[in-house]
Amino acid sequence: GADSAECTSSLKFWWVRGKPEPRKGPQSTFNTGKGKRTTPNKVRNFLNYFKMVDIITKEAAESTRPQEKKDDTKKKRVAIPQIWSVLNKARRTFDAQLIKNNDAKLECVKRFSRAANNDPQKFHGTYMEQVGRLIDSKRFCKDAEALGCDPTILATHVVFMGSAMINRVLKQGIANTNVAKDIELFKEPFLPDPQSFAK
Repeated sequence: GADSAECTSSLKFWWVRGKPEPRKGPQSTFNTGKGKRTTPNKVRNFLNYFKMVDIITKEAAESTRPQEKKDDTKKKRVAIPQIWSVLNKARRTFDAQLIKNNDAKLECVKRFSRAANNDPQKFHGTYMEQVGRLIDSKRFCKDAEALGCDPTILATHVVFMGSAMINRVLKQGIANTNVAKDIELFKEPFLPDPQSFAK
């Protein structure tokens, strides 16, 4: 009886000392399995450390990959070729004139061409390149002749009306545009030799 009670008391004492209950709160400890007791705060610090290492490793790997070029074409404003900038201004000024004839049209082109510091021969050459787009079209030439116009002369007037009109004429034909309505105004030339732009 007494020996049994003493043995039981010894076992309880061993159990309490060998398996202590962890204290509640931030300072409680637990056995790591290596004979060291660690608080939960330290464990969280270890876990956060490894998470940070993992994040840094991933970021380093991403930085070594070739960067894809971003498509900034939508953000960038498309530069308007200078000839169209000159003709847009010249056309607005011409439309505001009370007397609309070929002399007034030429003066408007000359005014804004000089304001843009264009070389007269270069500007004339660029203008005639656009004229060439039209007269290279058999349909355009055929339609112009059917309306009693010289194809080259008519093309110089169409170019003055802008790039949108050039594309519309080439796609739809002269008869389906405003060119046909004012065809009598486009039978006489207005664009002389390139040296006239310098005068």
